[in-house]
Amino acid sequence: MRKLTILLVLLLLGGIQVALAQKTITGKVTSKEDGRGIPGASVVAVGTTAGAITDLNGNFNFTAPANSTKLRFSFLGMKTVELEIGNTKEFSVVLEPDATSL
Repeated sequence: MRKLTILLVLLLLGGIQVALAQKTITGKVTSKEDGRGIPGASVVAVGTTAGAITDLNGNFNFTAPANSTKLRFSFLGMKTVELEIGNTKEFSVVLEPDATSL
């Protein structure tokens, strides 16, 4: 019985550690041309597989590993932007047109 209790406590502590080792990133990606949200833009925590695609209004929300340091915002025909995460959890990003990427 004691071994079972110890095992359960260790599993609980491990679950807490995993939950604390992540951060929720939210925000909106808009176009410099008209200020509207860009649906389908890619947002990725650089060096990880964590990321999201913006919704119809340009909004995004995802969970990134706590050790993530940069975000990459991209969309076809727009200049890619990379930003440091630091302590920021909410981002407003404006993408500019890039004719050379077409």
